[in-house]
Amino acid sequence: MDDFFYQLQQIFTSRRRYWGLLVLGLGVMFLLGALMTKLSIGVLFGLVTLAGVGLVLLTRPDTATMIVMFMIYTNISVVAYKLHNLPQALAGAVILLILLPFAVYVFVRREKIRIDYIFLFMLLYFAAQLLSFFPAIDKEVALDWIITYVIEGLILYFLILNVIRRSDVLRKVTWALILGGALLGALTLYQDVTKTYSNNYMGLAQRNVNFGFDEDRANMDPNLTGKRPKIQLAQRAQGPIGDPNRYAQILIVLLPLAYFRFFDEKKWLLKLIAAGSAGFILSGILLTYSRGAFLAICIIMLLMTVMRYIRPYQIIISAVGVFALIMIASPGYLSRIGTIGGVQGLFSSEKAAETDAVIMGRTTEMLAALMVFLDHPIVGVGMGQYIKFYALDYQDDPNIALRKLDKGRRAHSLYVELAAETGILGISTFLLVAFFVLYQLWQARKRWTGVNSEYANYAAAYFLSLVGYLSTAVFLSLAFQRFYWVLVALAGSTIQILNSETQEGQAAGNDAPVENALAPRPESAALHETHSNPSLK
Repeated sequence: MDDFFYQLQQIFTSRRRYWGLLVLGLGVMFLLGALMTKLSIGVLFGLVTLAGVGLVLLTRPDTATMIVMFMIYTNISVVAYKLHNLPQALAGAVILLILLPFAVYVFVRREKIRIDYIFLFMLLYFAAQLLSFFPAIDKEVALDWIITYVIEGLILYFLILNVIRRSDVLRKVTWALILGGALLGALTLYQDVTKTYSNNYMGLAQRNVNFGFDEDRANMDPNLTGKRPKIQLAQRAQGPIGDPNRYAQILIVLLPLAYFRFFDEKKWLLKLIAAGSAGFILSGILLTYSRGAFLAICIIMLLMTVMRYIRPYQIIISAVGVFALIMIASPGYLSRIGTIGGVQGLFSSEKAAETDAVIMGRTTEMLAALMVFLDHPIVGVGMGQYIKFYALDYQDDPNIALRKLDKGRRAHSLYVELAAETGILGISTFLLVAFFVLYQLWQARKRWTGVNSEYANYAAAYFLSLVGYLSTAVFLSLAFQRFYWVLVALAGSTIQILNSETQEGQAAGNDAPVENALAPRPESAALHETHSNPSLK
């Protein structure tokens, strides 16, 4: 196997004459496949092209990593499968491109396979899911959830951890995510400005152009039994996900990455691209009209203030800028944000405190899941079982029902739903993974602050991104979990890279890299150099 990969790499790097043989071989494969199978020419051409690209990427493994990260985060392969009839096998094969850099690192360059504590804690979470399988009513559904975690969680984390081994690769992958988010945000903004809601731009800017009942816009008496007027649902952007809140969730984690790339890049062109990307990403978030995303942004900015990356007066300036952007891009967002104040109605009997119906509905959903957890505290009811077998009965409980719900709904909170389905074992191991990653990132940031600002900022960026995701998860269930585990994997890679750089620096006599004067640093690390940091002026 080692010789096979080595010979392939030699073919592409040192012998041009093999290119002709390669093209000829691919052509023969294409013709034979067309004659011997019932697949269409287009499908065969796609398979052969994918194989050819894969062979080329053996010589550029880091490029393959960037492509895979870009495609995962833009959801291109899933969109192509669901909306453009791409065969499922071919759509899934795109993600398998990450096996190419893994093979190069492990079999060609003979680098050691990496396994860290985060991965081991993820195995504990996997064990908790296996235990929750036994009380599950629908074993097939529970098994599907577990298999999804194995593929999108364990395997994806393991592969990403082993293909992002250097800071330059981490930088490229970070840029791939930023540009992917900028593309999605730009398409969403253009769609809204031109009012071309019927054009989903190949599935990357989805909207619901039908009329219906938008629960997130409801503001009515929860006891009202009359018919609600139908409204047009196209107002809320859904991106490539098909859901506005989760679209906002995957975009919000990119804002800290773009912010720190702006300061860490040396070239002004890249700084401008980072700033422009942040603008497009923020526009995409605003056009989702997601209140949870707004709260997450506030939490991120508060943390950045505590971490001394921004000053209070800069928050005011940023708020004015965001307000102006809201008025231009999505003026209706202000009215949605205003409904957040209605949550006080949950704890007040005064009529002045009117509660938004959706807040009452979601609170009911969360309380129902919490009651399921209290009734099944150890291993839960099984993955995927809550919505199917328990939600409606518990939501109808008059002791917790703040609003009458016509059907069983998911808990609208990752934490209480996960607790209901996997018990204390599942939720505790899940949080163990999250908190351990955050702790390691925080320690890495402290270690590199004042030594190498770019390294410190990598840790800070992924720390804030993870906090942003976990904040939105208070109001969203764990769906499209690959986005979360990709973020955890990138954070794990960041930790490994920064730890290895620390060890190499100690072995070399603490010969630290040169500080980037333009990078944002905590005030304590730049007390005598505030003139060199634009964020601290």
